[in-house]
Amino acid sequence: MKKLPIFIISVIYCWIISSPQSSIAQQWTVKLRFYEDSVLKDSLEFGINSTATDQIDKTLGESELPPLPPFGNFDVRFTGSTIGLGLKKDIRKAAAGQKVHTIEFQRSSYSSVLKVEWDTLPEGDFVLQDKIGGILINRDMSAASSLTITNTNITGLKLFITLETGDIPTPVENDVDNIPDSFILHQNYPNPFNPSTTIKFDLPAISKVSLTVFNSMGQKVKTLASGSFPPGTYRARWDGTNNSGVRVSSGIYFYIFRSGKDVRMKKMLLVK
Repeated sequence: MKKLPIFIISVIYCWIISSPQSSIAQQWTVKLRFYEDSVLKDSLEFGINSTATDQIDKTLGESELPPLPPFGNFDVRFTGSTIGLGLKKDIRKAAAGQKVHTIEFQRSSYSSVLKVEWDTLPEGDFVLQDKIGGILINRDMSAASSLTITNTNITGLKLFITLETGDIPTPVENDVDNIPDSFILHQNYPNPFNPSTTIKFDLPAISKVSLTVFNSMGQKVKTLASGSFPPGTYRARWDGTNNSGVRVSSGIYFYIFRSGKDVRMKKMLLVK
């Protein structure tokens, strides 16, 4: 592998150390904690998984809730036409675009104050709104870590998630006897390419990884994968566009694969 010019390597190295986790991860979850009058009452969990559907996925730990308890008992749940009476955990399929979660809650008393807290979010746009279109509540979750609801007429929220555009890596069919025994980043194929190419990588164990395309100036062009992946062999397709969906010019590009302290880089050529 040819060495990049020093200034390019410096830019790429700085990105690897500081870049946040991407929202197009193969799988991730975030927990929402609900407090009533400063007392922790319950929590919900939402996230992304390549095997999920918009229905009840028992293999991912989703299970339909019983009917609402009588008033005076706190309750919070995800609701929707495809998930029965509601869920505490609602996982969606890993794909770019907007996803909407509907949250319904029942207070223990008519006058109680609710607070919702969450931890660090993956990259992407995460917005909490009231159910009437964000007139009363419109909170950018990336700009804060909690939301206090004092208006007692609000009985639910909409959670809007917009993921970065990008191609989600898909696992190659593996059986338990063919799990890779080392981290490998393969040369893309075809190479040179037009209009798209496929990058394959092997994981011997569950790992947090990132796979990102850079141009010859060391500028990030597109994130192809970032997050926690089970062991296996994966393929990610790059269609010659950047994170905004705009097609890039012909030339040499580099793709960087990182898993823990293991960093690999290969070169590819886009021709038009």
